[in-house]
Amino acid sequence: PALGPDHPNVAAARHNLAKVLLGAGRADEALELAELAWTRREREDTLADSRAATAFVLARALWSTSTAASVRARAKGLAERAQVDFEAAGKAKEAEEVREWLRRPVP
Repeated sequence: PALGPDHPNVAAARHNLAKVLLGAGRADEALELAELAWTRREREDTLADSRAATAFVLARALWSTSTAASVRARAKGLAERAQVDFEAAGKAKEAEEVREWLRRPVP
């Protein structure tokens, strides 16, 4: 049987594709998939590292696609949440990657 749009595996597939698109410089396309993945993964029943990974992909997609202050503030908030969740999951390397992203100069 087909998986419904709310299934965790669908969120994982959306996250993975968004990450690949973002890495390929296709942030506009990544944004929609990251938003859909985040809708499922922001829930507390999601593992902290999975939630963090999607929050960080969404943060970077938002940042790349808009210079609006409200969008940039949301991106920063998502990245900060990702850092906390990565730390809670014991993912020090990933948490440091987020910290570095947050410290970078704003273009």
